[in-house]
Amino acid sequence: MKTILQKFNLIYFKTNYVKKRRRAYKTFLGSYMLETKQFNYASEVDKKNILLKNFNFLIRLNGQKEDEYIDHMNVIRLLSSELFYLSTNNIDAEVAIQLDETVADILNNLNLISVSENLEAEIIRDLKFTPEERLQYFDYNKVYSNIATTFSAPFIQSSHFYSYYVYGYYLSMFLNLHYFANKELVLEKNSLFLAKLKIQNKMIDAIRTITPEEFNTFILRTNT
Repeated sequence: MKTILQKFNLIYFKTNYVKKRRRAYKTFLGSYMLETKQFNYASEVDKKNILLKNFNFLIRLNGQKEDEYIDHMNVIRLLSSELFYLSTNNIDAEVAIQLDETVADILNNLNLISVSENLEAEIIRDLKFTPEERLQYFDYNKVYSNIATTFSAPFIQSSHFYSYYVYGYYLSMFLNLHYFANKELVLEKNSLFLAKLKIQNKMIDAIRTITPEEFNTFILRTNT
């Protein structure tokens, strides 16, 4: 059992860790003239920071250090906020254009190149949605792709690099649809349920390829 002192030290470490990351994110936003209040540390789409928790876990599993990828973490946070604003139509058109240009500059500065493949379209190809529903729920390929590009960047030398990309893409898509269904009180019709199920299967396949030993851990992380 941990002693009281050990528990205190662990809490102190975690608190300092979060504060350090918050300061880094605030500095990151300031360097690109972005407002801290507008782009929160934890996006509404991913309040539990599941994307970053799994990103960091994969980095550790790969024998790398998290501190080497602070910029990538900040980009993922920013893109999660962008996803929230776009999916809820809660951003001014001019601001959206400026943000899109800023994101492009950031990805370029990190030497990241987005994949042109539309994985979102694969999910809904055989499902029935009205044109309005497709526009509302399935029009975020660019943001998902940018998240996946950033998410998979530390593993570019891996033989399973594409699986990292697929996992990051579909995890962000799943979180977004989950937000729609639960937070926005969207009636979860059969087709939307099937879309989420297909996305989960894609994530399962990707993680099974990347790290079959930690498969159960990732399933647990994604569903908590």
